[in-house]
Amino acid sequence: MIVASLGIISIIFAILGKLSPYHQSRELKLHDDRQRSAVPNSKPPSPLWLFYSTAMQQGPDAVPSLSGKILVAGWFFFCLVIVATYTANLAVFLTVKSFAKGIDSLDGLAAQTETVYGTVKDTSIVDYFQESPVIVYQKMYKYMISTDGALLNNVEEATSRVQERTRGDYVFIWDEPSLQYIASREPCKSQVVGRPFNPLTYALALPHGMPYRSNFSSAILKMRESGTVEHLLAKWLEAGNCDDTNSAKDLTDAEEVRLSDMLGVFLILAAAVGGSIVLAIAERLWWNGKKRLNRAKADKSEILPNSGTQ
Repeated sequence: MIVASLGIISIIFAILGKLSPYHQSRELKLHDDRQRSAVPNSKPPSPLWLFYSTAMQQGPDAVPSLSGKILVAGWFFFCLVIVATYTANLAVFLTVKSFAKGIDSLDGLAAQTETVYGTVKDTSIVDYFQESPVIVYQKMYKYMISTDGALLNNVEEATSRVQERTRGDYVFIWDEPSLQYIASREPCKSQVVGRPFNPLTYALALPHGMPYRSNFSSAILKMRESGTVEHLLAKWLEAGNCDDTNSAKDLTDAEEVRLSDMLGVFLILAAAVGGSIVLAIAERLWWNGKKRLNRAKADKSEILPNSGTQ
């Protein structure tokens, strides 16, 4: 689309060169503090080279006509916005790729210092890191208790921080089923990475010596064998509003710039094209009218010589 715009604008600039008489002026005045000179038979710059150099932010060449200057100004603003948008999105793309590639496990999380990570304070997960003999887990525990904002008050606060703050600002460590549930629900601004560590199973706590203990155990086994447990997991964890392609859309798709998002820039460029064409027509009419007026004045000023006496 950008290349097509370059070609279209170059063609319109060439048309302005034929339409506006000031665009093909034979004299290009050069102003200097010491002297003023004229370059005879100067030609306007090549349209394709002019707009290509502008796109490369090299600055436009001298444009004689006012209509051409308006067109070049509109193209210059267009290139400025396009280049700035591309640069910003390229930086975001590289940041996301680096984040996704570098943090895919607890080891990768512990090896970096840019992203804050933690969990809910005073929970079994904190105790697990504190009591674990694994060196990496001990390092993570020391980091979490010594870093402000690493240990939060509850799951809701941690979820809000993951979803509402800047990309990569916080990594929440919690039970996998709960994280899967959160990631599969709106606003789809989080994702679960890495493999589970310290896997545990949920259980129903019953009073000691309760006679229904064996009945509960048998019912749970039958639910597993019949696939009821898997069905419930799929219902509550997998059948959310976010699928695998958009479960982290705030990290990827939300930053993608579509053509419709740049509509305003193209409208400004179109307005510059329309304004330059209208002004070129006005310049042509003004030139022709001025030319006819000068010719009429010249005709009136002609003095025919008297023939004298015979």
